[in-house]
Amino acid sequence: MADVIEQDRDTIPADVAAALVDPRTFADPAKIDAIFTTLRATQPVARVVTPDFSPFWLISKHDDVLEIERQPELFNNGELSTILAPKPMLDAVQGLIGSPHLIRTLINMDGREHRVFRGLTQSWFMPGNVRKLEDRIRVIAKASVAACRCITPRERGFLSV
Repeated sequence: MADVIEQDRDTIPADVAAALVDPRTFADPAKIDAIFTTLRATQPVARVVTPDFSPFWLISKHDDVLEIERQPELFNNGELSTILAPKPMLDAVQGLIGSPHLIRTLINMDGREHRVFRGLTQSWFMPGNVRKLEDRIRVIAKASVAACRCITPRERGFLSV
């Protein structure tokens, strides 16, 4: 039996939800900008429910994101996957390693654990230190774009180069 998707005032309309989980939507800057502009005005905090993905909350206003980040005891990062992947893939990962995360990153950590790990690398990402790497980053970025130009559009997916 197909999943039944129930619409309520907190749930994004099905057509918009489908667009949000489709990578091709993000290849059209005007389309994705229009979607987020509408959501910020009408449903800044809303659930995205589609048949192929686990439901998730979409927070479209920066101030709301900041408020959520200030409350890790209420909004934790570790229980659910932080990548958007179809349910069967997430179920397979969970079954294989007992966690929704293929690797643990700062994004998946909360509280003291997050602070300890962030402290290990935080200074590397300070503006002055990143500036020191700017020339190298530009070389790597240009090489990556050049490599993408060598593959077919189908292989690139929604990446535009």
